[in-house]
Amino acid sequence: MRYYAKYFFAAEYWRALLLLILFNSCNPKVYQSTWYLPNEKNETIWTLNKMCFNSENYNGSTKYVSHMPIKYVKLSFHFFNDPNQPNFSPYEASMYANDLVRYSNEKLANNQPMNLPLGNNTPLFPIRYRYIIGADSITNKEAVYYHTDNEVAYMNKKNNSRNIFWNAPYEKYGIKTDNAIDVFMLEHPKDSVGSPTYKASMDGIGEGNWMKIVGAYQHSLDSFVEEYGNKKRKWAEQYVGLFNHEAGHIVGLPHTWQYNDGCDDTPKHSNCWNYTETEPCNREVSNNMMDYNAYQNSLTPCQIGKVNFNLLDRHSSIRKYLQNNWCNPQKMNDITIPKNTVIEWQCNKEVEGNILLKENSILKIYCALSMPKNSSIKVYPGAKLILDGCKIYNECSFIWEGIEILSAENKKGGVELLNGAVIENISSKKENNNIKQ
Repeated sequence: MRYYAKYFFAAEYWRALLLLILFNSCNPKVYQSTWYLPNEKNETIWTLNKMCFNSENYNGSTKYVSHMPIKYVKLSFHFFNDPNQPNFSPYEASMYANDLVRYSNEKLANNQPMNLPLGNNTPLFPIRYRYIIGADSITNKEAVYYHTDNEVAYMNKKNNSRNIFWNAPYEKYGIKTDNAIDVFMLEHPKDSVGSPTYKASMDGIGEGNWMKIVGAYQHSLDSFVEEYGNKKRKWAEQYVGLFNHEAGHIVGLPHTWQYNDGCDDTPKHSNCWNYTETEPCNREVSNNMMDYNAYQNSLTPCQIGKVNFNLLDRHSSIRKYLQNNWCNPQKMNDITIPKNTVIEWQCNKEVEGNILLKENSILKIYCALSMPKNSSIKVYPGAKLILDGCKIYNECSFIWEGIEILSAENKKGGVELLNGAVIENISSKKENNNIKQ
């Protein structure tokens, strides 16, 4: 009986200790919440810091990828049919457009290391833009159009008045509403495809607000791959490299092998299409997306920085073709600054959710930061938000909640305004309260 009692009391002790630990671990912290407002209104005219114009600051991050939200370029597709020659059906056209967008996005999401220069250690950064098919402004259906028109259905590379630069398809069928980039899917002339002197190649061009892709239907008929002993018709995947290349021009990237493109990490080279047995193509073949090669699966940090800069530049031509996910997003994608870290944002940003500065972290902001509608910046105890010459606002003049400072256990978050920093579009001051988190 004595041993049983000893065992019983020991078991009860450990059970009580376990319950105490569980209670304390599950019991949420209680924070005192206050909302930050500048003491004095800044009457000076705000200007953007010079560092915010440096595209190198827009390269992004491999560690904090979400700090540069993905931008989506809206597209509208135009397929053409000549009644005298087979082509995609309307159903196939829609399927092809959707597959081309999907395959192209997959390639952008899988940026590869650079082949050149040989032995390079060029850093690998994520590409932060994708494509989506827009919606027709009248029907609200996907913007994939099917035109029966034998006058503009073809591109003739041997006819200077109807070559790759011929803009008649855009002039006749372009949406021209600043809603999406028009993509024209043309074919080579039917009477030229079988000619030994005419090469019905995969061609394309990317202009400011439209693209032209040539030969997709014909190449889908002529190209096959062996799979499990059976021939399989190649589909949109064979046009991904060309499509990303031409879209790269639209988002602001030039060719890399012809001249100085403004990037030191894109070396000049012989522009070999693929590896061969002869010099220099037996060893020096580029895989950069903006070269002509069989791979086109890589962008350098400098190129990515240039694209991100253009996508975030309020005055760039590409801005009006982006899906606006930053003013009033359908889903809030919060950004968390981890505990005990120091992060600096030296570029413009448009986030799609709340910003959370966890305990003892520091976030320094130097440029323009657009916060989405109804979002907030939470500064946890011991954390500090330093606004150095920046402007925090909403790009569409919607109201966002402002900066919430949390305190607990004699420790609180802090906010510091330096060099004329500006906070705009915040809601009226809220009541201080206790919150559990």
